[in-house]
Amino acid sequence: LELKKLRAKLREAELKLADIEAEMQAEARLLAVTRAQATLLSGKSKRAEGLVANNALAADAAEMAFSASMTANLSLLARQSSIARKKAQQEIYEVTIDQTKAEVTQLLTDIKATKLRAEIEGQITFIADYRSGFARKGEVVAKITDLNSFEIEAEIPVKYLSFLENTKTVL
Repeated sequence: LELKKLRAKLREAELKLADIEAEMQAEARLLAVTRAQATLLSGKSKRAEGLVANNALAADAAEMAFSASMTANLSLLARQSSIARKKAQQEIYEVTIDQTKAEVTQLLTDIKATKLRAEIEGQITFIADYRSGFARKGEVVAKITDLNSFEIEAEIPVKYLSFLENTKTVL
C-alpha cells in the first residue's frame, strides 16, 4: 500500500513537471512576442519624442506612445518574472521526483528484505489479522504445529488395540 502511494505521488510529480514544462514553452513564446512589442513601442515612443521636439506632433500623442511603451515593458517584466517562478517550480518538481524515486527504491529494498522466520516447520494453525499496521519483532504472527511432535488422545475400544500395536500410522 505504501508502495502504491509512493508510485502515485511520483506520477503526480511527473505530471506536474510535464505541465510546468509546457507552460514554460508557452511563456517563452509569449515572451518573444512581448519583447518584440516592447521594442516596437519603444522605437515608436522615441520617434514621437523627436517629432514633439520639432513641433510635428502634439505632446499628448507622445505621452500616449511613451505610456504604451511603459505598459509593454511592464508586461515584459511580468513574463520574465512568471518564467523565473516556473523555473523554480520545475526545479522543485525535479527534486520531488528524485526524492520519491529514492523512497520507492528504499521501500522496494525493505519489502524484499522482509521475511517471516519460524523456529519449526509444520502446519499453520493460526495467523494474526494484520489488515493495517505492522508486527513488532517477537510478536506472534502465526502459530505452527509440528506434525512430527504432537500427541493425540483417543478413546479406542479394547477389541481394536491388537490392530494398533504393530503400526505407527493410524488412518
